[in-house]
Amino acid sequence: INRQGEIVHTWDIGPELIWGDLEQVAGMDLAENAYSVGAHLYEDGGLLVVYQGRNTFPYGLGVARFDRDSKLLWKKENFAHHWFTVDDNGFIYLPAFRAIQIPYPLGESHLQMSCPKGKLHEDVILVLDANGNEIDSIPIFDAFVKSGYSGAIFEHKHPDWGLPLVDSECDPTHINDVRVISAEQAADSALLNKGDLLISLRSTNAVAVLDGKTHLVKWLSTGRTVQQHSPRYIGNDQLLIFDNLGGNVGQGGSRIVKLDMLDDSVEVVFPGENTPGDIDFLSATAGHIALNADNTRALVSLTRQGRALEIDLASGEVLWEYINAHDITGLLPDRPADEKVFGRFATQTLAYVDKPAFELNGGKAGSR
Repeated sequence: INRQGEIVHTWDIGPELIWGDLEQVAGMDLAENAYSVGAHLYEDGGLLVVYQGRNTFPYGLGVARFDRDSKLLWKKENFAHHWFTVDDNGFIYLPAFRAIQIPYPLGESHLQMSCPKGKLHEDVILVLDANGNEIDSIPIFDAFVKSGYSGAIFEHKHPDWGLPLVDSECDPTHINDVRVISAEQAADSALLNKGDLLISLRSTNAVAVLDGKTHLVKWLSTGRTVQQHSPRYIGNDQLLIFDNLGGNVGQGGSRIVKLDMLDDSVEVVFPGENTPGDIDFLSATAGHIALNADNTRALVSLTRQGRALEIDLASGEVLWEYINAHDITGLLPDRPADEKVFGRFATQTLAYVDKPAFELNGGKAGSR
C-alpha cells in the first residue's frame, strides 16, 4: 500500500490454497483455520510467509515461498511460527516447534518439564537455505541448560515440594521472534557479533542473545517487559521492544521501550506524557515493530485491532495511522449490493518497502 492507503500490489497466498494436505498437524478445519504471520519481501517481489493455525496441534504450521505473481515455489510443513529473519546470505532463521516426550529432564538436575496434554512443546530455531532445505536446528532447552540458565526457562508448578520439581507448562518458552545480527549492527556493539541470534521468549518475559557459533546464551534480560514481542537492535547496544502488557492502562496497556543491553535499564519511547490518553495503544497478544532504514521511525502493528501506527522514535509523535479495513460485502450474501460493509483484519506484519529493485504497478520504492 502507499501512504494514502491505496493497494499497489497484492499476493494471493490464502492458506486454503497451499495447506489442504497437512500430514503432521492435527486439529479442526486445518486449512480454513490457517493464517499468515511473519513475512519477508525479496528483491524480485517474491514473498516468504510463515503460517500458524487456530484449533490445531501444534499451532505452528510451516513456511512457504511465492514469486511476485503468487506462484507457490515451495512449502515446508515444519511447525514454523511467528516472526523470522532472512540473513544477507539468504539463509532463513525460523522459530519452530518440536514435540518431545515427557517427562523431559533439564540436564542432570532435579528439574523436569512436563505437560498435562501429553506432548511438550520445545522451541527450536531452524536454519533453512533459500530453497527451504533444513541445514541446522538449535534446541532452546539445550542452549539455556548448557549456558547455565535453567532457571530462565523453568517455572515450578508441581503441587508439592517433592523431587523432582516439575514444570507443567506445555509451551514453556514460546519464542516469538528470531533476529540475526548483521555485520553493520555488530560494528558498533560491545556485546554482539555478526551472526548472533536475538530472540524473544514470551512465556518467561525474557529477551536473549545466542552466540551465532556456539549457540550458547551470551546475554539475557528477564522481567523488564511483560509477554513482549519484536526486539529490534537499534545501535549502541540498545534494543527497541514491543512490551505487550507493561504499559499504562490509561493509554491502552502496551508500550514501546528502549532497553540498554549494558545496564539493563529501560526507557519508555511510546506512549509518552504528551500522547493523548485515548490512543488505545494495546496489543495484548502479538504485536510487531518494523524499523525504517536509519532506525528513526517505526511501523507498529496492533494486531488484534487491525491497526498500525507510524511513530517518530525521537519525539514519540504519531506520523501516520493505518486501519486494515476492507470491503467484505461479497462475503455477506444477505446484504444489498449497494450497501457496503467493511471489516477489520488483523495486522500481523507491516514493513517499509526499502528495496531499490522492488517496484510494482508503478510504485516508487521507499514510498510505502
